[in-house]
Amino acid sequence: MEQKKARLSKAMMKAKAQQFAQFLGCEAEFKFFNGWYSSFAKRNRFKEITIHGESRDAQIEGIEDRITELKAKIASYPLSNVYNMNEMAYFYNLAPDKTIARQQIEGAKKDKTRITIALTCNANGTDLFQLLILGHAAKPRCFK
Repeated sequence: MEQKKARLSKAMMKAKAQQFAQFLGCEAEFKFFNGWYSSFAKRNRFKEITIHGESRDAQIEGIEDRITELKAKIASYPLSNVYNMNEMAYFYNLAPDKTIARQQIEGAKKDKTRITIALTCNANGTDLFQLLILGHAAKPRCFK
């Protein structure tokens, strides 16, 4: 499974062990609790590993000057006229970042199917907008 870059969890490992025990007819002899998994993982040198697949590309140089400049510009307006909109994404098909393996494995391309939600309000919290769901265009403009 490491070579396939599959992401495994403790629950998946326990379920598979129960399937093997049932197939071999010895499920009554084992109790598949966390203690069982801990012993099994230690015996086989398994550990929970965070998968690193994508690098961070943030530009950090000169950021302090820009922050000071933005703070000065925003301070010239009343808080009721300063708005902020943030979007958050819910990646409902995304596999976990951790897996169970004997060694560090490479990251793989992730399924980033998501729902994007925009949250907007002013700085003093008196003007809250309704949540805005952002979707994909049925006919993107770039494919006229």
